[in-house]
Amino acid sequence: MDKESFDKFLAWLDGDRKNAAAKHEECRHALIDFFQKKGCQPSDECADATIDRTVKILLLGKMGERKDPVSYLLKVAHFVRLEYLRNPASLVDQPVEWRHDGDDQTNDDDWLDQRRRECMEKCLQDLPPEHREIVTRYYEIRTAPEKAISKAKKLEQLAQLHHKSHNALRIEVHRMRSEKLKPCLETCFKNSINSR
Repeated sequence: MDKESFDKFLAWLDGDRKNAAAKHEECRHALIDFFQKKGCQPSDECADATIDRTVKILLLGKMGERKDPVSYLLKVAHFVRLEYLRNPASLVDQPVEWRHDGDDQTNDDDWLDQRRRECMEKCLQDLPPEHREIVTRYYEIRTAPEKAISKAKKLEQLAQLHHKSHNALRIEVHRMRSEKLKPCLETCFKNSINSR
C-alpha cells in the first residue's frame, strides 16, 4: 500500500490524524484477534489482507455512506476468512518450507488440491455409509453438466429412494455438510498444512 492510499485510509478512520493512527492499531488488533479465534494463521497477514481489501474498496469509491470502521473491517474479514479456508496460500506468503525445491511438476496449488481431495475422502469415510451415499450422490447430481430439469428429476429419484421429500433430502444434506463435513474438512486441512 502506498503512502497516499494509507493516508486516505487513515482519513476514513478518523478526521484527526492522531486519532486515526490509534484507531488503525485498534482495528488491526481486533482483526488479528478475529483471525486467531477463527484458526486462520498467520493471523497478522490475514489482518493485513483485510486492510488492503478495505483500502481498495475505499479507493474505488465503492464503500458508499460512512461506515463504522471496525464493523466494516470485520465484515471484510469474514470474506477474507472464507477465501483463506478455500485456499490459505492465496492470502498469505507461502513459508519457505512449503516450496518444492527441484520438482518442477509439483507446485503448491497441486499440493493443496491433493490435500483437499484426501481430506474430502477421509471426511466422507467418517460418515455412516447411508449418509456418505446420500451426500456423494446428491453432489454428483448437483455438479453434473446437465440441464436443471434433468438434475431435478434425478434429485427427486434420490429422495424417493431414501423415503424423503426433495426438500427434506436437501435439508439433511446441508445439515450433514455444515455439522459433520465442514468441521472435519477444516480440521483435516489445517492439520495437513501444519504438518507440512
